[in-house]
Amino acid sequence: MRRTTLLIALVVLAAALEAAPSPTPIEVTVSEGTSMSVAVSPDGRTLAIDLQGSIWTLPSTGGAATRITDPFNDARQPTWSPDGQWITFFAYRDGGYAIWTIAPDGSKQHKLTWGPFDDREPVWSHDGTRLAFASDRGNPLGSNYNIWVMDVATGAFTQLTKAPAEHSMPTWSPDDQEIAFVSTRRRGVRAVSSSITTRLPARAASNWTVHR
Repeated sequence: MRRTTLLIALVVLAAALEAAPSPTPIEVTVSEGTSMSVAVSPDGRTLAIDLQGSIWTLPSTGGAATRITDPFNDARQPTWSPDGQWITFFAYRDGGYAIWTIAPDGSKQHKLTWGPFDDREPVWSHDGTRLAFASDRGNPLGSNYNIWVMDVATGAFTQLTKAPAEHSMPTWSPDDQEIAFVSTRRRGVRAVSSSITTRLPARAASNWTVHR
């Protein structure tokens, strides 16, 4: 009796599901956003933006945007490679933020960094050989962000700063010999620059140039 009742219930449920109307897609037009980043392609023709957790491209003269990453990657802060062949960004997947890159047409998306770290804010050197980024890698507790540099050809990492402070938003000097970044070192937030040829120990304050 119970089996018969269960079978009837399943049949009724299946019939109800079959009779239910199909979901109706809803189109939403977005013309503005908040907390967005934008990067201009080297040839000035295309903008890369982050919006609603994805990377989009659109003509610099205006027009419709095209999503080039999936909607589940929480992709942020796009930056173009100097040759315009790649758009690099940081995104959350597999339990942490990592540095990713993708072709402007949405193909060839792949990771550039791995591990249980929080890698953020990538920026290309002008010669296209290195990426600077902020990360808590190197600290087993993941409590401090420092500036790191990755050699694009080899994948080798160099830790540029090492201090009990938060360092973020790196940017390269025109000759690629220095990296400026924001630091909470020295009792406040400062813009700081350092030579990329010197790894900074925790107390090497004399090697820092502070811009007030």
